[in-house]
Amino acid sequence: MADYPITPKLKVPFSITGTKADVVEQDSYEEVEACAIATLRTPIGRCIDEPEWGIADQVFKQVDIVELEEAVAEWEPRARAVMQEEDLEDAAEHFGHAMIDVNLDSQETNRRG
Repeated sequence: MADYPITPKLKVPFSITGTKADVVEQDSYEEVEACAIATLRTPIGRCIDEPEWGIADQVFKQVDIVELEEAVAEWEPRARAVMQEEDLEDAAEHFGHAMIDVNLDSQETNRRG
């Protein structure tokens, strides 16, 4: 039980191992990355509790990298979405797909210790 997080958060996407829900440490890289990815995978209006959360529907749309980066900046301030120039070219070739690196913003992340 020594590996159990001090401040547990449910793992996103939700999963169960054995009879218990999987958890991660709050403010860990894994938790921040999962929150940023959830923001990018959620269409605006999908979340009843926060209807403005997410991104505009990307179906049949050229990937708008700036929009994705701005969504992460607005909804997950602990992370920064960074698109590399070569990834922009790849995104144009693979309509509807983009690789985004999520970096922890140490100024916004609570460090305990």
